Amino acid sequence: MIVDRLVNVNRYQGMPAVLTRALAFLRDTDLARIPLGRHEIDGNQLYFMAQEYDSKLLPECKWESHRKYWDLHVVVDGAERIGFAQVVDLKVEMPYDDEKEVALYNGDGNFLLLKPGLFAFMSTDDAHMPGVAVDKPQRVRKIVVKVAVPAD
Repeated sequence: MIVDRLVNVNRYQGMPAVLTRALAFLRDTDLARIPLGRHEIDGNQLYFMAQEYDSKLLPECKWESHRKYWDLHVVVDGAERIGFAQVVDLKVEMPYDDEKEVALYNGDGNFLLLKPGLFAFMSTDDAHMPGVAVDKPQRVRKIVVKVAVPAD
């Protein structure tokens, strides 16, 4: 997992090209103007979802991970806590579902405050718990970029 400010995306230029494209998109786009829904940057290789939702109390949230995509989470408005843990440190609640592209887990991890100007990158080894309320539920506008894991 990587957490940093959007203004620092140039530090990641040695990463796979699809990831640096995703970071450049986040840095160079007025994210607040993007309509809600799914938007393609490069077909299924690189796309994002603009979302609005109410954050939830911790007991209502789930640990998840993905195998085909890395996730880049960026809060545009509001704030949320996002959990992170290594998949190997959690207990599988729902095995990986290829059609839904997700596995769910139980266990403990760490949390950080995700607010505008920051991004959180989750690899396929990282479980994450998005959408956790900071103190109480609040409206959050967020962009989640799905970055296809490059073939070896």
